[in-house]
Amino acid sequence: MSAAPSQDFSIEKTEDGFPCVHFPTCVVVKIDEHISEVRIREGAFVDETALYLTKQANEFLFGSERYAVLVTTSNFNAISEKARELSASAEFVRNTKGKALLVHNSATKLVGNFYLNFNKPKMPTRLFTDRRKALAWLKTLK
Repeated sequence: MSAAPSQDFSIEKTEDGFPCVHFPTCVVVKIDEHISEVRIREGAFVDETALYLTKQANEFLFGSERYAVLVTTSNFNAISEKARELSASAEFVRNTKGKALLVHNSATKLVGNFYLNFNKPKMPTRLFTDRRKALAWLKTLK
């Protein structure tokens, strides 16, 4: 796997007052004391660099605290094979308690199911079509 890029982050606030970090591929938002939401931008292509930056942003937002991640997909976004492998790896788990993938259409659901069955993430990971159910599940993770 390639080396992780390093970046300084500036925290902004969402309309709801949540701290967030913006990237070309996504927005990383601390939506709860122990939950991060990674909002994938429309048409984004997620590669290894994007994943490393997202991970660093989460570690910046949460410090040494453990956290769960809600990944909110959009229409017409994609992820590279290497990025899928990295996001499922033990190396990438670190302080992450688990991950919920929120999908909105059959294409992202297909990719999500492929990821779960083929890449077999090393952390608890589930696919959801309902945001409330995804958040409720993330809150159960210890």
